Amino acid sequence: MILRDDDIFLTESPTQGRQLYNFEKFKTVHEYIASKGHKHAIAIIAAEIENYPELRDYILKRKDEFIFGVHGWAHTHYIKWSFENTALSLERAKNKIEETFDVKVEWFFPPWNEVSPDVLIGATRAGLDTNRSQTSTTGWLKGERADTICFHYWNDGQFGELKKII
Repeated sequence: MILRDDDIFLTESPTQGRQLYNFEKFKTVHEYIASKGHKHAIAIIAAEIENYPELRDYILKRKDEFIFGVHGWAHTHYIKWSFENTALSLERAKNKIEETFDVKVEWFFPPWNEVSPDVLIGATRAGLDTNRSQTSTTGWLKGERADTICFHYWNDGQFGELKKII
């Protein structure tokens, strides 16, 4: 099971217009996941990595505790893009993450879990696998099963649900 935390390094919600970034909440969620013996899969918005050196350094020092994934260069609707443009954006994000954290990135975790044939082709061309079997923490607690449980570290309700799962 992959415990996938979305919107890492994202400053503001693209749909709610409110501040999301909170280092202390991220740290609390990560330490809980690690204490339960799980890796913390992080879906990273690559364009904003340098905006948060404290979070970057925290992740870098503990990189073996994470599964690194691209969430995008920016938080965008890739389903509206051509596969060529998707591939270019994802490759740019992948390279930034790999250079910053000295890791190999193999996953693309699409924003809003939106996929299309062009998104899948673009991700493949960027050298990324797209996780296609996911549910939310709420869905899992209701009996839905998938390879991945998606949540947001900054959402207290989802963290509470995650604690019931692991």
